[in-house]
Formats: sequence, structure tokens, C-alpha cells
Amino acid sequence: MRLLFVMILCAPCLFALDTKDIDGDTLRSVRIALLKDEVRGHFGLRIGDFESLDQALRVKFDGAHLLCMRLGGNAACVIIRDSKPGAHLFMEIENSVRLAAFDDCHVILRCNLADDGPERARLLRLHDGKLELCFTWTSSECEKLEGGRYTITTVRELRQEKTGLRLTEATSYALDGKQVEGGHAECAWDLLQCDAGLKRGDKTETRISVTTNCTIARRLERDNLTEAAYHHARLAEARAKAENFREDDSRRLDAMSLVTRLQARLREPGVVAR
Repeated sequence: MRLLFVMILCAPCLFALDTKDIDGDTLRSVRIALLKDEVRGHFGLRIGDFESLDQALRVKFDGAHLLCMRLGGNAACVIIRDSKPGAHLFMEIENSVRLAAFDDCHVILRCNLADDGPERARLLRLHDGKLELCFTWTSSECEKLEGGRYTITTVRELRQEKTGLRLTEATSYALDGKQVEGGHAECAWDLLQCDAGLKRGDKTETRISVTTNCTIARRLERDNLTEAAYHHARLAEARAKAENFREDDSRRLDAMSLVTRLQARLREPGVVAR
């Protein structure tokens, strides 16, 4: 009984030690950040009550460090400079946070929207003395067709170009883990300054052509992968319209024919429809 009583008294400390992998410098930053009334109020914590936090991460930022603390779906980011808490930012997040410095003045926070689901990324910066969320995007997502055999994976990444920040997107198609021939597309946007932070500018793209999408669709149809084939047929039809193909253009007619035929097959009993 006495041992059980001691274990109950020590449970909070044991819990913290068992579930948190925080180095000494990060822990000191957490203690410093929680000296700010606003930060403690955001989490409903007392001074030094760091054991209740779910996560605490720290990266180098703007000649100092940026600390991100999470409790449930709430997060607080605080700049720690010269052992003092500085600018801070509060936000709601979806899940466990991953934190990484992008460059000397930007930090990226990443969260999965669900288990094995899309990943959301947030770009933070220090602007006019304030820590701000300047851009949010879905950094990766994967759609699965044909019972998971056919995957459509899209990855969006930030790059630092001579002209500024640029968001790139790459989409690839794979069957049973092997990329489909011709199944790759790319596009990109320059990020422009606006009142709300950053926004996407004009898009440049290298998409899969109408002819290639039709070829992929027919190949998949022959392998009885109707759902995946229909996806590419629809892409081909949409591409033909976007590029203003004439209504009697053979490529547009081919895409329309594929869409109609595959749509009819998906309505047949026993065929999985999206």
C-alpha cells in the first residue's frame, strides 16, 4: 500500500519523463516562455507547469530560437532571445507538430490532418516585430483508387529562388507501387506579398497531355482498372476544354468517348464507383 501511495504521488513526474523527449535547452525555453501571462493563459497553465504539455520543440530562428508548445489542439510559438520571451503567436492545429527551420527568417510547422491523411504545412515569419502565420498549404496528399492499388500522390514544397519564395507541386501516378509511364505532372507558383501575408501568383505548369491521359486510360481499362481509367479520361476531357480544343478535334472526341464508356461501366453491377 505504501508503495502504491508513493507511485500515485509521483505519477505526474513519471508521466512527464516517460512521454516527453525534451532536451535541457528546450526545457529551459519552455520555462522561460511560460513566464509570459498570455502564454500560460492560452494553455490554462501555471508558471513552471510544463509537465502538462504534449509537445515542446525548438529551432534556430532569426538569430535566436523559436519554441513551439502544443497542448491538445492548441499551439503557442514563442521567440526566445537572450533568455527572454519575445513575440508570440497562438493557433489551433490538427495533430502532433513537426517543426523545421526553412531559412534564417522562416519556420515551417507540419501536421497530419488524420492518420495516414493529408499533411498541412504552415509558414511562420517575424514581420515588423510580430510573429505571424504568413502562408498555409497542403504539403502532401495521396488519393487511392482500385482498392489501394492505384495511387495519386501530390507533394507541394517551398523553394527559395532568387526572385523570392516559390511553391512547387508534383503529382505522380503509380500502380502497385510502380510509377505509370507518362504519369507525372508539375506546376509552380511564385508567392507574392499581400496584406494577409503571402499569396499564390500566376501558375506555371507542365501537365499530362490529353493524348497521354487517354493512352493511360485505355491501358488501365484493358487491365479492368475502370475506376483509375475513368480518372484519367476525365483529366483528358478537362484538359481538352481548358486548352480550347475544337469540338471536332480528334483528341477531344477521344477523351469524351472514353469518359462516356467508362462512366457507363462504373454504373454496371459489381463495378466500384467513386
